[in-house]
Amino acid sequence: MNRSNTFFSEMYEAILRGTVPSCYDGMALDLQLRLGNELRVFRKRAGHTQAHIAETLYCSPSTISAIENGAVFANFELFYRLCELYNLVFGLLVFRAQMTCLLEHFNDKWTYFHYHFH
Repeated sequence: MNRSNTFFSEMYEAILRGTVPSCYDGMALDLQLRLGNELRVFRKRAGHTQAHIAETLYCSPSTISAIENGAVFANFELFYRLCELYNLVFGLLVFRAQMTCLLEHFNDKWTYFHYHFH
């Protein structure tokens, strides 16, 4: 793993441990759903089935399904291997998902504040 991915791998591990900064409160599930959905999109673009991916990565199709449906976070190693399999830059995928979640989170907070206190 190169240096640019170190920050994102540490952040992903923090999410898995449930030790994310307070600004991420309430966003872990959204991030889990967003990353799962993105992995599904990339798998389909690559023309693979969940069964094929599971066989390639030595896990069950139900594991791939649970990850793609946002029911669970993939452990770091599996997530990184999925990124490699789909030719994705791990850090960019996580960064994009995190930034989208942050923007939506703060937009929701701003909208609430604007309508209730403005």
